[in-house]
Amino acid sequence: MSFIHASLQIRQLKEVPVTFNVIYGGGATPSNTSIQASTETIQISGHKNILKDISSIHLGEIVLAKKMENGNVVLPVELPAGVQNETNDQEVIISVTFTGLEIKSLWVTNIKAVNVPEGMIATFVDKKLQVKIRGTKEEISNVDASKITVLVDFGATREGTSSMPAKVVVDAGDQSNVGAVGTYTLIADMRRAE
Repeated sequence: MSFIHASLQIRQLKEVPVTFNVIYGGGATPSNTSIQASTETIQISGHKNILKDISSIHLGEIVLAKKMENGNVVLPVELPAGVQNETNDQEVIISVTFTGLEIKSLWVTNIKAVNVPEGMIATFVDKKLQVKIRGTKEEISNVDASKITVLVDFGATREGTSSMPAKVVVDAGDQSNVGAVGTYTLIADMRRAE
């Protein structure tokens, strides 16, 4: 007489919300930006011991200062090991709509080097940078290039010429939400002081 031994793994189903962080900036605030996700929940399955610790699935973040126009941001659904996605949503589409905001371009010459290592000199190949700012029509009309500073951090830079990320700071006053939009780089050179 022979016996067949079979084991059955029981997987539980669980519906959980999807979450994501919104980093406001570049003139975008909760009052002038609409954010809608293509789905608010997904159905997952897995062993009950794994699922009991999952209350939501975090998708990441949306940085609005990097987004110039209305449109979609796609965030992938990434699950922990041992968890399976039972819906067809392998990604969540986030619709972003800005209301009442305009973009203005300015050429900025106020470029500053920060965190230059001792004994080194930093210079910029680019002497000016075109920057885009966003805000209401009234707010951006009050901002000119003199109220914008471009900062380049040399703290982790090695000697030589390279393209460096630049941070744009807009001084538009305490009551203004005007901010820079996009990402910026400058060609910079760092050499030993002679």
